[in-house]
Amino acid sequence: MSVSYPPPPDTDPSAVQPLAPGGQYTPDGRWYWDGRQWIAITVLGPPWARPYAPPEGQAAAAVAMLALASAAAALGLPIVTLNLITTLATAPGLRVALLRVALPSLVALVVQLLGLVGAAIAVPVWMHRAFRNLPALGERGMVWSPGWAAGGWFVPFANLVIPYLCLRELWKRFGDERLLPQLYWAACIGSYVLLILGDVFFRTGARALWYLSELLLSVAMIVAGFLIITMVRCISRRQRDRQTELRDR
Repeated sequence: MSVSYPPPPDTDPSAVQPLAPGGQYTPDGRWYWDGRQWIAITVLGPPWARPYAPPEGQAAAAVAMLALASAAAALGLPIVTLNLITTLATAPGLRVALLRVALPSLVALVVQLLGLVGAAIAVPVWMHRAFRNLPALGERGMVWSPGWAAGGWFVPFANLVIPYLCLRELWKRFGDERLLPQLYWAACIGSYVLLILGDVFFRTGARALWYLSELLLSVAMIVAGFLIITMVRCISRRQRDRQTELRDR
């Protein structure tokens, strides 16, 4: 998407410059157009600062993938529950029911994996765009950069902390008073713990505990998906509103 700018600041100051919507920055971030004149930015933004770019497209992709993974996890809840009941019971009818849900269980697992893989790409891309917009929206003093906001998801062990810190910074600037980043990351850490426990239970043959851990894992993933979808939509909407406010000044 190309971004057009009013005449550059080094043109003849005596010339009458055409009016244009305010709220625009030059690509180097050194000048701001208020609708009538260029204003020098005395406190420069970070070197990665860029003009505002709408995050709605990236947000829509992230929400779609997260919703797909969460829906598949919700679909798997009754299946895992039936597996757990079947393991604890000995009724022949329940054994037959278990065979009947084997195919739906496999379908739900495949759909969930597709959603998780898509979200693993879409969410970092959205975070990169949302973070890159911060200087253009008047935010200063950022601790993290767009590169870390996106790349932090793929650094082993660091991905347990950096994405949370970047998401918390975005929420601090364009969220509300709710502790959604903290709740989201608690659900994520809980998912990791349940995943490890499930592997241990599976290897030791504790089938009932394995199904119980799978059930709790599905719940944790649904909660995490709902929380991050809420944050993605809220942050994107508030960035758009801030840009509209700056442009209309």
